[in-house]
Amino acid sequence: MKEQEGEFGDEGSESLEKEVGSNYRSVGARFNYLQQDCPDLQYGTKEVCRGMASPTEKDWECLKKLARYLVGRERVSWKYEWQDEGAEWKIFSDSDWAVCKETRKSCSGGVLMKGTHCIKTWCSTQGAIALSSAEAEFYSMVEAVLRGYEIIGLSEELGHESVGFKVILETDSSAAKAFVSRRGVGKMRHMQVRWLWLQEEVRKGNVKVCKVKGVENPADLMTKFLTVEEIKKHLKRMSLEWQRPAGEGRGHTS
Repeated sequence: MKEQEGEFGDEGSESLEKEVGSNYRSVGARFNYLQQDCPDLQYGTKEVCRGMASPTEKDWECLKKLARYLVGRERVSWKYEWQDEGAEWKIFSDSDWAVCKETRKSCSGGVLMKGTHCIKTWCSTQGAIALSSAEAEFYSMVEAVLRGYEIIGLSEELGHESVGFKVILETDSSAAKAFVSRRGVGKMRHMQVRWLWLQEEVRKGNVKVCKVKGVENPADLMTKFLTVEEIKKHLKRMSLEWQRPAGEGRGHTS
């Protein structure tokens, strides 16, 4: 699954026939069900679902490639090894800037971890059109902390108190990390004031922002198509295990 969105170019923009379009929506709905606990399917499924209203030949090709990948693996197993109750909350955030060739909107991805336990993953298309990769990363970081707060708040209501920092935010963007660590918009004056909320959370000490290498950021899995080997490495960082069908020698890479 190494194709980037828009790689098929202008070809394949024709709408699918009614019967094929119905099949597309049916298979896409099944992928939407599977992706809830399969992080490796979330980005591809998001792209498939974006074409649900009026699927085209290009959308159909994307769906088939996602299906070929699924044939090459049996399941993704979530593992929860024993750990201390006071394990820290950590959120990994990533984005792919202007990935959509039609709207030039960016994609956000994230992973919420409690120690070595993966609690939640997500993938979404950003509503705002970012003017730089740093801005896209910043929007992704804001979404990541908001999603993290929701789960952490639920955990605290169940009696699990947070220790130390409320959350540690990991990003592979030095520019975005620097932006949230200061106050004010600086040269990014076009940004809405509500996005500066994250700066305030960092200043109060509720969020600690750390740098992670891009190749070691598991949130990268939710922002683009990757090879099977790259997928396996990211899943392992989330304590998830990629498994191929019994009797298969190799998984599909496209």
